[in-house]
Amino acid sequence: CTGSTYSTALNSPTCDTWRDCPAGQKDKLDGSSTTNRTCANCPASTYSTQENSRTCDTWKTCQAGQKVKLNGSPTTNRACTECSLGTYSTSTNSQSCSSWRKCGSGQRVSAVGSNIANRTCTNCVNKTYYSGDNNTATSCSDFAKCGQGKKVTEYGTKSKNQTCQNCAEGTFYDGNDNNKKSCTLWDTCAPGKSVNSEGTYRLNRTCQNCDAQHYSDGDNFASCL
Repeated sequence: CTGSTYSTALNSPTCDTWRDCPAGQKDKLDGSSTTNRTCANCPASTYSTQENSRTCDTWKTCQAGQKVKLNGSPTTNRACTECSLGTYSTSTNSQSCSSWRKCGSGQRVSAVGSNIANRTCTNCVNKTYYSGDNNTATSCSDFAKCGQGKKVTEYGTKSKNQTCQNCAEGTFYDGNDNNKKSCTLWDTCAPGKSVNSEGTYRLNRTCQNCDAQHYSDGDNFASCL
């Protein structure tokens, strides 16, 4: 017998062609003139794509940051794809990528997520807040400032902004960050004085002394008598 043929019996009139090892198998032992070729299935996690492969190749390993797009078989390699933005994997050959953690109400991002690491969160710092359900920033928003003419109506929390309203009639605030739920009473122009300028939400009332020829005998006279 010549080439890839063999016979096993005496005086055989023909020689048989060696067996072909199909994709998914390997050539375990070549044939000879007296023996057929021996095939073996590819072991687990290996594959071959051609007939009569001498070896089976190991499936590709999908690294952290990837997921398996197509599982391997005895005839195909494993295929991988990158985790999409906002997802991650930490182990090899992950079947899926996990979504990053959401930093919810009262939280901010402390470490940005990547394709191999989850996002981490921490609480908003003092005088800042976040009221949504997915803060993607490393900071929270500053509380509203109750500026000139304003007072606090509701104090802020880590999940809620501070709210303000105008000072009540007869009171004022002339700073830029009132942290109280009240404003300051206007000054009273006592007897012997008159009002120089009336107070507003933003400014205190001012007074002036009556001169020697005039007087006032009550509070907050518009002018001396």
